[in-house]
Amino acid sequence: RLPRRGDAVVVLPVGLKATVRGQGTGRWTGRLRVRFEDGASYHALPTDLKLLMSDDVATALKTAESSHTIASSATFVTPLQPLLSPASRDEVCSISEFYGLLENPEEARERG
Repeated sequence: RLPRRGDAVVVLPVGLKATVRGQGTGRWTGRLRVRFEDGASYHALPTDLKLLMSDDVATALKTAESSHTIASSATFVTPLQPLLSPASRDEVCSISEFYGLLENPEEARERG
């Protein structure tokens, strides 16, 4: 199942335990907002999270799945697609050329 608010998870890219705080908004749409034990926040893709479950919760979940019962109060987080997709290399080159941006910092310094 997908993590939902309050669930304990491991954020796989950093290997740290966190708590799901909710869905990301704005530029973080499609990600889940998590809070680490030290209070720091992070927006992670649902695929980057591993749900931590106690034995009781895991057993209850297996029982519910086997009997095809779904709790009506369950609120699952459904990931949304990001509003903006990454720019292609051609688009970046075109924009850079239009604004006169240079890739080489030394060349940029020389030109002012």
